[in-house]
Amino acid sequence: MGEYRDRTGLRVAYVHGGTTELLARLRAEAGRGESAGPGPRCDVFWGGGAESLAANADLFQPRLSSQDSFIRPEWKAEDRTWTGFTVLPMVIAYNVRLLPPQAVPRRWADLLEPRFRGAIAFADPSVSASSYTILRTLEEALGAKDPASRAGVERRFSAALEGRLVGVSAAVFPSVASGENLVGLYHDEAALELLSTGSDLRVVYPEDGTSAVPDGVALAKAAAHPQAAGAFIDFVLGPEVARVMTFRFHRRSARSDISPPAGQPPLSAIRLVAYDVQAAARDKALTLERFAALVEEASGIRPSR
Repeated sequence: MGEYRDRTGLRVAYVHGGTTELLARLRAEAGRGESAGPGPRCDVFWGGGAESLAANADLFQPRLSSQDSFIRPEWKAEDRTWTGFTVLPMVIAYNVRLLPPQAVPRRWADLLEPRFRGAIAFADPSVSASSYTILRTLEEALGAKDPASRAGVERRFSAALEGRLVGVSAAVFPSVASGENLVGLYHDEAALELLSTGSDLRVVYPEDGTSAVPDGVALAKAAAHPQAAGAFIDFVLGPEVARVMTFRFHRRSARSDISPPAGQPPLSAIRLVAYDVQAAARDKALTLERFAALVEEASGIRPSR
């Protein structure tokens, strides 16, 4: 934020939190209108998966960034209520000390085999936007296109989990690196962070296809400083910030002119599923409710160890 202040003379008040938490706060502010109370109100929502932003599009206003031409069409809302910032391919991670090459899962479908039952680290998708993306990706990879077939995949997956969910996404890969779980499901950027420290973690981009869904940035509909907020959006979507995110934080930029971080393959080398952000946003509440019930059911029948 210091560089932005140096460039513009504007100060940014930054509020950190989970996507669900901050969207709830933004909705509460929107409901109170001018009576929102003391303290800064949200001008820019920065971060959060595209599905979450699309599902809450009524909280944002369209804004065409000066950097728009560098962002692929599938990584921004058609009406520009949000624009992709970084892109997060979902992967399967495993520990090389625990799984020999012939036992490594190469497809999402492999996770449903008995040998991985109860040994998969997966964060609660009602808390983790990334886990919701993974759940939808798993369904797409296994050919589930209608509610009945999606529910069938969710039932098989919840059984493979034995009703066990990790509290937060940040704990998924460390639990695999420590040997607590055989495999973990999250995005490749988080794995690269551990790999850079010499971890035994390795990643697989599933052969049956994965997703590369962006997180984004959006202008709040009730922004008190829309011009300054727009300038900030242009700044974070610009090439300088993209290079910092790539080389310092190992995150793929949504910009077409920025190479992937070292150690990550180009997207052209990864098989991608046809991931419908709008459909994922539309179905989110129902999917999460259904999956929570299936996880509870699977937890109740989990065998003792």
